[in-house]
Amino acid sequence: MLYLDEKVKFIIWKIREHFYNDGIYLIGGFVRDLFLGRKNNDLDFIIYPFDFIKLQEFSKVINGKIFFLDEERKYIRINVGIDDEEYSLDFTPPIENNLIKEIIRRDFTINTITIFLDNFKIIDPLRGIKDLLEGNINVCTSKSLIEDPLRILRAFRFSSNLGFKINHQTQKEISKNAIYLNKVKGERIHNEIYKILKGPFTSYIWLKMHELKVLKVILPELSNLENIPWSPPHSTNPLIHTFSSLGILEFLYYYLDEIFEEYSDKIREHLNEKVYDEFTRRELIKIAVLLHDIGKEKYFIDEKNKVHYYGHENLGSLMIENIAERWRLSGKEKDLLKKLVKYHLYPAFIFRDNGEKLKIVNKMKEDTISLILLFLADHLSIHKNIEVLDFAKSVIRIYLEKKDLKPILSGNEIMEIFNLKPSPLIGYLKDKLLMAQQKGIVKSKEEAIDYLEKIMKDESFREKDN
Repeated sequence: MLYLDEKVKFIIWKIREHFYNDGIYLIGGFVRDLFLGRKNNDLDFIIYPFDFIKLQEFSKVINGKIFFLDEERKYIRINVGIDDEEYSLDFTPPIENNLIKEIIRRDFTINTITIFLDNFKIIDPLRGIKDLLEGNINVCTSKSLIEDPLRILRAFRFSSNLGFKINHQTQKEISKNAIYLNKVKGERIHNEIYKILKGPFTSYIWLKMHELKVLKVILPELSNLENIPWSPPHSTNPLIHTFSSLGILEFLYYYLDEIFEEYSDKIREHLNEKVYDEFTRRELIKIAVLLHDIGKEKYFIDEKNKVHYYGHENLGSLMIENIAERWRLSGKEKDLLKKLVKYHLYPAFIFRDNGEKLKIVNKMKEDTISLILLFLADHLSIHKNIEVLDFAKSVIRIYLEKKDLKPILSGNEIMEIFNLKPSPLIGYLKDKLLMAQQKGIVKSKEEAIDYLEKIMKDESFREKDN
């Protein structure tokens, strides 16, 4: 039995009451999710005849806000709030006033199931219910992907988020038409990639995108890694390593409580931080994993025929500039991705050399947890030494303990006390002071002054000052 919550019942009752003489049909993702028992606040309606004045009146009845999404196609949206929830109601007339033509011009059969609101009869000409029950993603027609190539990525999104399989014929259509993604605006691709990554397990999705020639269109920097040779400790090419790393990261996300124990709530809070629209660090770190090794395209083979990837982290960080421009990333997204890729090896050096974990915290600051998760995904896809988890947890513990600590002396106080002019050295002294506070060496203002005096007497500092 299909279940409608009370707020949706209210919306549908109001629509039936207002458009009682018209043909109005509920279609699309809401109906799909209704069958799957999933919540969806976006409702799509086909309405005939299309009467803008009547839609305006309806918007007033339910205290909604009405606007055109596409004036030429008469595609209208009404946003309405009921209690603490927001709903989007989209209305469009059937193409050529033909309901069946309107239904089959949709993207996938699972999104074509239609309910006539007059008598709640189900209309299903493309057997969408069958595909829904069998977990199939099936294009409506051979033209579906050409009419809107972004539907190619939507197929992978539905596969990721619903756990459905893309059927064989649709895979052939995707492979044949992947090149048309070049015509899609970067910001639309950007949004779909985030939506794909909202799925809990997506590494196999990216592998399938590569196999179907989609990856080389939307992210050639990653696809090209298939042709890069590998060297120990790697046992696969960088592309397969990247997909494996993403799988490890998603495993860490899934078992967050079991792996990180008392730190899991703070990590979850960090992951839920918004970075773009409704998307979060959780998805952005996945993108960082996908991009962390793209700089390996500039590899080097020595006289012993050994492959090296010297400086790939710096090159990869620079390559993100082009990707950011292509995908229309925000400044925050771009800067964070560049930072994570540039420093993704840094924790590995500290771990290998038993170095000072505090250095990671001071370098990455509020991005410490993001980097540690990227490091773990990269490291565990190559090495199976579980002790690295203890290292990661200790870095996170240090970060959580020290993140709110401020230097006892401000920059202005340092300049005044030591008669210094504004310069990068003031920041250097503040960093040294903060690290001393973090280690418990300095606990008061007097100790801070004494500590900085000793640093300023040091020969290496005088060289910096010059």
